[in-house]
Amino acid sequence: MAYNDIRGSSYSSKRRRVLLKVEDHLAAIFGDKECCDIAEPHTSTSNQQYEHVPSVVATATVNISNQDCGAILPLDESQLVDNSDLNTCSDLNISLSQYFSETASDDSVSGSTDEDCYGKNLAASLADWALHHNIDMNSLKSLLNILIAYHPDLPKDPRTLLKKEQPNSTVALLSGGHYYHFGLGAGILQEFALSSVSITVSDSTLHVQINIDGLPIFKSTNYQVWPISAILLESQTRSPFVVGIYGGVTKPGSVDEYLEQFVAEAALLNTDGLRVDNKLYKVEIHSIVCDAPARAFLKKVKSHSGYDSCERCRQRGEYCTNKVIFPEFNCNPRMDISFANGEEEEHQLGVSPLNKLGLGLVSQFPLDYVYMHLVCLGVVRRLLLSWLQSSLKCRAAIKTG
Repeated sequence: MAYNDIRGSSYSSKRRRVLLKVEDHLAAIFGDKECCDIAEPHTSTSNQQYEHVPSVVATATVNISNQDCGAILPLDESQLVDNSDLNTCSDLNISLSQYFSETASDDSVSGSTDEDCYGKNLAASLADWALHHNIDMNSLKSLLNILIAYHPDLPKDPRTLLKKEQPNSTVALLSGGHYYHFGLGAGILQEFALSSVSITVSDSTLHVQINIDGLPIFKSTNYQVWPISAILLESQTRSPFVVGIYGGVTKPGSVDEYLEQFVAEAALLNTDGLRVDNKLYKVEIHSIVCDAPARAFLKKVKSHSGYDSCERCRQRGEYCTNKVIFPEFNCNPRMDISFANGEEEEHQLGVSPLNKLGLGLVSQFPLDYVYMHLVCLGVVRRLLLSWLQSSLKCRAAIKTG
């Protein structure tokens, strides 16, 4: 029996197997197993359980005399001596002190660190592995059900396992609700970890596109969330990730509080950069895509229904058939510089916190999701309703069947 075969076993199992092997060798020499029987310990507390085997444990040496032999063969700790090697020996010297001291020290150390190794480090490694390889919850739960039999300190639910790896961050209390900031840099690093092959960077600058919008969670309550999401434009997958999220019964009461952590981190990444795989990248915001109400909220300008609400020109609107229209086509355009300097007095309601990032609050805010809102849900929807459901005398016929 090789020493490596028992090294993974517990201290008691190692000791029991060694004693049984020694007993077999003694029985092969004397031919009578009862005369050299080494009893198995019956208790599991302290070293007193081994007092009945002092020749092996206390002295760690068993001497066997034989008149027909004149040699002493030591029993190596890495490989026990086979029966065939004991035919011509007079004395057998079994040195087990080093082995038992080693296993005892291993058990004493492992007894205090098993919880750390298998409870914390293993859980952290599993959580990193699951996030890195995008393991689904069902597969991770099946794996935990298998491992928990050998490592009972692991959680049964994969959500508990992944929760342990969430960064320690406080939830900010804002007027109207709460805000949690996941981090723009953390999202970019995760994007590199998950799809580093599909990311191509021509220079040392990374460009992100930001989306901010509010959406209700339940129909029965007014609770709503306002997530700040982003995509890395250099990534071919263009997978969105969450930078921060606000939740409350109303929209954020103050845009300055809402964007405070995002603006601070974005400014830091723009000046100091983000290090990925020992390479420093500068992070720039390419554009911020929102619908009309969200743009008015973020830029601190008049709502889309106001007379001076046009975001592209200085034209004052006209009220016509229950709505504000802008009939002129050739008007003075709004400029990023004048907007940043606060010169659009009739349009601006205050200074946007996004000014700190040096963004063009006109050019870098595209109008809506152009195709979805302005085309599909805008002009096309209005035309379809006019053709099919309005009170016009000439109306397109609805063909059925």
